Amino acid sequence: MKIALTGASGFIGSAIVNALEFLTKISKAYGLKSRLMPVPVTLMYFVARLLGKRGMSKRLFGDLQVDSFKARKLLNWQSVITMDQQHKKIAVFDQKEVEWQ
Repeated sequence: MKIALTGASGFIGSAIVNALEFLTKISKAYGLKSRLMPVPVTLMYFVARLLGKRGMSKRLFGDLQVDSFKARKLLNWQSVITMDQQHKKIAVFDQKEVEWQ
């Protein structure tokens, strides 16, 4: 699965990142070691189909691409922060939220 994150939400710089890299970056931002277990996608599709979740599995395991080309072109927009920087900001915010609870 490829996830093309190119700044659609206003903070992610132009990059194409696969799901493994994306999850690893999030773990790193939280200061955690990622523990990912390889599971064949065909197995996941099969299990989802057995559970009656075929449509959900297509959305979850299919390709996701987000492209900010139109915003950059029409609005002359540029991202101001990298994906790694934004992940770190989210992790810090989440940790502060947990402290308040």
